[in-house]
Formats: sequence, C-alpha cells, structure tokens
Amino acid sequence: MSTQIFPSLPGMSIVIKRRPEWRTRVNESWNGQETRIAQRAWPRWRITLQFEVLREADGDLATLQAFFNAHRGAFESFRWLDPDASTVTDQVFATGDGNAQLFQLTRQIGTWVEPVWEPNPAGLVVKDNGSVVLPSAYVLGSRGQIQFNSAPAAGHVLTWSGMYWMRARFDRDELEFERFLKGYSKTGSVDLVTEVFA
Repeated sequence: MSTQIFPSLPGMSIVIKRRPEWRTRVNESWNGQETRIAQRAWPRWRITLQFEVLREADGDLATLQAFFNAHRGAFESFRWLDPDASTVTDQVFATGDGNAQLFQLTRQIGTWVEPVWEPNPAGLVVKDNGSVVLPSAYVLGSRGQIQFNSAPAAGHVLTWSGMYWMRARFDRDELEFERFLKGYSKTGSVDLVTEVFA
C-alpha cells in the first residue's frame, strides 16, 4: 500500500466518470421469489480518467508511465485526489453519547453518508459542538478514525473539515499510450478502482 498520490497532470480530460459498485448475491427459488444478500457495507467506486495530451518535453508521459510501473499495474494501491470531491467543511461525523471515544470520519453525497478512509492530517480541523478540538485531545487513526482522549458529551455534534484522498488501484495490468504528434501522446481510458475497508 503506497502513500504516493496519483499524479495531477495538465493534459487530463475534464470528463471524469464515477460509478458506485455494489456486490449483491441473488438467489431465486423455483417459484421466482428472490433472496438477496448484500456482500458489501459500502460501495466500491470505479473511476475512469483520460489524458488527452501528455507532453514528452515536460515529462508528463514519463511521469504517468513511471507511476503505473512503480505500482505494477493493478498490484499496489495509492492515493487518488478527486478534483471534484476531496474536501469537506463542517461535515457531521457523529454525535457524542458520553461514553464512545472512537468515531469514523465521513463524507456526504446528497443524503448518502460513507466513511472517509484516507483523511489528510495536514489542515484537519475537528470540532465538538462548534468548538475546535485541539489535536492533542485526539488521535487520528490509519483508517480515518478519530480516537478522543475523553468521550464527547452526550448530544454534542462532532464535525470535521479538511481534505481527503481515496485509496485506489489501477483496474488492469496494462495501460495504453498513443503518440499522435511528435512529442505528444495520449491515453485511452485510465480505469481506477477504490478500495473498501469495512
């Protein structure tokens, strides 16, 4: 599991496709009734990027090729910063009950709330009922969990602000680069798959 961040290159298309993917086992009986079993608690996101221009002179092509090869295709995961969904401001992640000290950071998409597994510790701000909590009063765990030194009071709303990455890997072990002008290349689809930790 790499801490490297997927490279931000100027030739990336503004079109980014995102697709949540669930896994459901469907069993059908002889009379047509179905039994469905959800096999994931959270969706895995499939991301499709495309690089329309990779400039050889500026090192864009070499950077993307080196990143892909360093992670051995689909083998090793990395951090991906979604240009459209990578920050939260005063995002509610829990309400204190006077006993619990461990909470999972979350993000919200419409009414859907899901865990944030890879928050950036730099610039992270945690609040308890609107008051900033000093970083010495909690520990940020490796999977986006906040462990408070003492339990927040019952009814206190806990929020966080900051930036986060998604843990992802390449979907395939090959990546095609096409040279369309001298010194300029492009890619077809660059498909990423996010990881699910619970």
